[in-house]
Amino acid sequence: MPQKPSSPTGAPSPPSDAPPLRLLRRNTYENVDDLLKTERLKGEHGLDLEPSVYLVPATMERGTVRMHAEHLSVLTGAPNNQARWHLDASRLPHRGIERQLGTTKFAFTQQAHAILRLTDEADVDALAQAMLSTQADVVEVPVSQVRGYAKGKYDAEDTEWRAFIDGGDAKHKKEWLKWLKRP
Repeated sequence: MPQKPSSPTGAPSPPSDAPPLRLLRRNTYENVDDLLKTERLKGEHGLDLEPSVYLVPATMERGTVRMHAEHLSVLTGAPNNQARWHLDASRLPHRGIERQLGTTKFAFTQQAHAILRLTDEADVDALAQAMLSTQADVVEVPVSQVRGYAKGKYDAEDTEWRAFIDGGDAKHKKEWLKWLKRP
């Protein structure tokens, strides 16, 4: 059953208006096995008993666009040109939500990162089945909005975006600048 988010010692408590949002690799799935494999909940790397979510305040203007844009920094290269998707995980089965520092290059998404607590394969299967049955609730964020946010920050010389794009090797910078210039 879903539970209220908890925080490890010293971590800020999530805002009450910040639903846990699960980013998705696709917006539709053929069946539970397809979802488990695509979302890397079960497979060659074992079970994911700590699937990531972001706690983004519902009242934050462009908060989900920012979440998607900043999350792209975990990719090894520049992103593709497809839309981005997420699902409100507050109605999905889990054993709790715990704040856990994220691995993006941006303070906002590092602090907004959390995990759903699962205990075993049955929990993972129940989560996947619930995600499959709520596909109609998947929210799409057009890539143009995500790119527009990132480009606006980079062009405004935002220190985090400049450090992320300009701070990589030459290939990294070239790929990201090319992605920012796409229509």
